[in-house]
Amino acid sequence: MLDRATTSAERLRALLLLTNMSKQLLDRISALMDRLTELSLYDPARDAALAWAKQTIFAISDTNTFSAEQQAIAAQLGPEAQRVVEEVSDMADKLLDPGAPESGPDGLALVEDPEGLPVFGADAQVAGLIRARNRGVNLLREGENNEDRLVALLVVVEASDRLISRLTTLAPRLGAVPESDAARQDAVDFAERTLATLQDSFGLIEEQRRLMEQVGDVGDERAVKIATAVLREEVGPGASPVIADEEPAADLEPKPMTNRDAKACPDCAETIKVAARVCRYCGYRFSPAP
Repeated sequence: MLDRATTSAERLRALLLLTNMSKQLLDRISALMDRLTELSLYDPARDAALAWAKQTIFAISDTNTFSAEQQAIAAQLGPEAQRVVEEVSDMADKLLDPGAPESGPDGLALVEDPEGLPVFGADAQVAGLIRARNRGVNLLREGENNEDRLVALLVVVEASDRLISRLTTLAPRLGAVPESDAARQDAVDFAERTLATLQDSFGLIEEQRRLMEQVGDVGDERAVKIATAVLREEVGPGASPVIADEEPAADLEPKPMTNRDAKACPDCAETIKVAARVCRYCGYRFSPAP
């Protein structure tokens, strides 16, 4: 990366990654050195390991010379330097733990595709909501102003809320999957992992409200329309519109009917207003009253 860098931002990115990973490696080598004493003095692998550690530590020490240049480039780039730092942090995390879920901006992890899993993998709504939520996470990275970011936050929070409801509605169906089916446990693990991931999205609600105040009524209305369009592109045209001022689900259980003004959707079992003609969770359309 350092050899190919053609701009200040690219060079800073390379320097930060180089120094960051060098420090991580130095710390790890230091932590492991004591284990070499467990090897016999006559074990040739012991001397080879010590020689490797000495050579590696010597090579890593050269990265300290980049500190002054790193600081100079950061000062030159100004606010852009912070963005580069965040990118390098994500790159380092992925290199150190390649099996971890891919992360987007704000520390939000992208949700994996459940294709091939029983119950969840065959559900079109689950697939569409996952696409919508992941698209919202990516929109956060691309946002150039408050309204763009508000659109992204609306998509992420709304899709996460609906996906939680859909997953918890479908989860009981796993009981019909034979225990001998190895994919059954994979589906359970997917649901638990995804529900934990989605909960992080609701930490963005406070910023969402703040941005709504900053962009004003016109910007707020425009953001809601765009977010609704994004949701419908991924989930389907029957998806109910985004409601910016509505709280997400407080828990992971489907909401029961509590009064005569509510009714249950026959398709997804979610509770909605009795006057509703379209289910806001799954898009089911009710037949007009006779």
